[in-house]
Amino acid sequence: MVREAASSDLEQIMDLGTGSGYLAFPMAGENPDCEVIGLDIVSGALEAGRARAEAEGIRNLSFVNYDGMDFPFEDGSFDLIVY
Repeated sequence: MVREAASSDLEQIMDLGTGSGYLAFPMAGENPDCEVIGLDIVSGALEAGRARAEAEGIRNLSFVNYDGMDFPFEDGSFDLIVY
C-alpha cells in the first residue's frame, strides 16, 4: 500500500489512528515532498512518534492528538487518508 500511494501529486497524507506510526513513517519516507500527519487519541503513542521522527531526522511527519469527537482539520484537507 505504501508504494502504491507514492506520488508526486500528493501534498498531504493523514494516517488516521496512527498508533506507533506503522504506516506514517514509511509514507513519509516514500513521499518526501509531502506532509504526513499521524492522528490518534493516544497521546503516549504520539509522543513516541514525535521522538522517533526527531531522532531519525524526518521533517515531513508530524503527530496530532484527536479527542475522537472534534476533527481538527477542515474537510478536504488531505489528498489521501490511510487507516
